[in-house]
Amino acid sequence: MTTEYLITYALIFGAVFSLIIFVSTLSKNRNLSQYKNLPIYFYMFQGAITFFSLEIGSMLVKSSSKNKLKMEKMLRQSALSLQVQDVYGAAIVLALIFGIIGGIVLFMLKMALPVKLLLEVIFIIIGGIIPFFNIWQSAQKRSEEILRDLPFIIDIISSSMNAGLDFNASVAHLSEIKNKDHVVLKDEFMSYLKEVQLGKSRAEALRDMEKRICVKEFSRFIFAILHGIETGVSIVEVMRVQAVEIRRLRSTLAEQEAAKAPSKMIVPMVIFIFPSMFIIIFTPILIKMKDSPIFSFLKW
Repeated sequence: MTTEYLITYALIFGAVFSLIIFVSTLSKNRNLSQYKNLPIYFYMFQGAITFFSLEIGSMLVKSSSKNKLKMEKMLRQSALSLQVQDVYGAAIVLALIFGIIGGIVLFMLKMALPVKLLLEVIFIIIGGIIPFFNIWQSAQKRSEEILRDLPFIIDIISSSMNAGLDFNASVAHLSEIKNKDHVVLKDEFMSYLKEVQLGKSRAEALRDMEKRICVKEFSRFIFAILHGIETGVSIVEVMRVQAVEIRRLRSTLAEQEAAKAPSKMIVPMVIFIFPSMFIIIFTPILIKMKDSPIFSFLKW
């Protein structure tokens, strides 16, 4: 009974603690727009994450330049307003939280000490991995969305250019299409247009957009446009060819994913379907065997 009370008090304490942090975060007139698209823990534990990112995250970033470059690339792909040290700070905070919660739970359970220590390490590792996994997931999702929408955006821009508009005017026309589709690429092309209006050259603004997106297929598209601008080739024709190539690539990727489906189905089949089949097949056999005099000596 004492253990049940301890678990109940721990859960109540955790819920009240989280609620207090959340309410205090919202009540300090912070600009929550900077946390758009970020996981909730980045603004629930903003103070702790900032502290650890400044104290420890900066040292971790300096100690590994290779990991820093990879994380910067993933942050650009995910379009999250974070620095690399912020991710390390969030990893430390979540590792501590998971470690504390896991320690409380494991303390209440009757287990051997080595098992408890192993589970505690697993809790800490899971907490530390979560921010990196969230950023990787956001980058993958955004890259897939860009690859999916790019042919349609190219078609819209090339159609506008065929109608007599230049490239920048065609991009401006893209913003006038009022729908909720292709949001990511629309925002990126609008950023490109603002940079051009502020004085950047078209080539420089396109290169900056390619660096922000960091998708291989989009990079090929930008390089093809830049090559067309430098050599005087028709940009419309270049864009048409790129749209065809990207659609062909999407079809190839879809076929590859479809080919992987049978191997991915093996695990759920073994876990969920095969046991049911074995029960249906072997239960009548076992019942018959139980009633058979040959197996009467067995204690069922």
